[in-house]
Amino acid sequence: MPLSEHEQKLLAQMEQALYAEDPKFATTLTGRQRGVGSVSRALVGIGSVAVGLTLIIVGIASVSSSPYWLGLSIVGFVVMFGGVVFAVAAPTSATTRTTKATPGKPGRGGVSPRGQKSSFVQRMEERWERRADGGGL
Repeated sequence: MPLSEHEQKLLAQMEQALYAEDPKFATTLTGRQRGVGSVSRALVGIGSVAVGLTLIIVGIASVSSSPYWLGLSIVGFVVMFGGVVFAVAAPTSATTRTTKATPGKPGRGGVSPRGQKSSFVQRMEERWERRADGGGL
């Protein structure tokens, strides 16, 4: 079912607000920013899953000779889980880990030019409350 013209305008406004509020998060959601590292991360993850699965199978097959081989299966599971997390998780750098509030920039913990705190979420909540009260947008 296609969106109405009014809904399309609202969606466009929300997208623009999201890009203005947090462009890095917006590009993460849209998937436009893919790096070369994602292919290598996927290959390392797939390799880790294969090694982990092999360790699990060898550990389970050897349990009949000695129960201590069960530890190999546990290590295999940990390697497999770590490989999946490594492949799926986005790489982070030192600059992306530290995001500090910048004074004067709304939405980043700063104060807006009007002197009050304003964020995208707060504006959306206000719009929702107005809509619920029958006031529209």
